[in-house]
Amino acid sequence: MSQRLLHGALTESVIASALEDELLARGHRVAREVRVGVWYEGREIGTQRIDMIVDDVLIIEVKAMAEIHPAAFRQVHSYLRATRLELGLIVHFGPTPTVQRVIFTNDHTPPRGQRVRSDRCAQD
Repeated sequence: MSQRLLHGALTESVIASALEDELLARGHRVAREVRVGVWYEGREIGTQRIDMIVDDVLIIEVKAMAEIHPAAFRQVHSYLRATRLELGLIVHFGPTPTVQRVIFTNDHTPPRGQRVRSDRCAQD
């Protein structure tokens, strides 16, 4: 992505749109603003909104603040549990851009070689 985006004072949604365009241009499937349910004792009590799911295997959370708050890691961990995916990235477009990996070993994931299909990812 352009250095102008990385060091500008743009909002997370604008940066996420640019990142989505870059991923689509490279042949990835991208779902934006994916809503997933929050369940408690067998009942859905709310929803969470995930910035991006890429190729049905990766969650990307975009942050554009001065520093990453520790709650961002808990947020992505919660998304991984809710989707049964195992890999997330926090892509931070702050003064010093960084990428932080979040891994959650999920007992409910399909065997290796099978992918979770969300049918939410845009096709080429």
